[in-house]
Amino acid sequence: MRFWDSSAIMPLLVDEPMSRFGSAAALLTEFAGRWQEVAATRDLRVAAKGLLRLHSLTAAHAMQLAAALTAAENDPASLAFVTLDDHLRAAASRHGFLQILPL
Repeated sequence: MRFWDSSAIMPLLVDEPMSRFGSAAALLTEFAGRWQEVAATRDLRVAAKGLLRLHSLTAAHAMQLAAALTAAENDPASLAFVTLDDHLRAAASRHGFLQILPL
């Protein structure tokens, strides 16, 4: 299993900005049938706030990192982390995600 940050998903769906929205939406719908979603619970938001104090992340990236930690059941080495964002990649690495893609 892998945790996919949205920065890593969108380039797979869209070749050119705004030109293929229909096909991107269809692909996203197809992928949605195969992923496991982490709900934005109160606990997840509290965890994300804590991550904001530790890292130079946007609120959205803090939520994504908190979701990944939740999905990994607080064992980051058990889950590959996929992101194209350098700040999120660095924060994930500091939290123990060992396989951060793309390399």
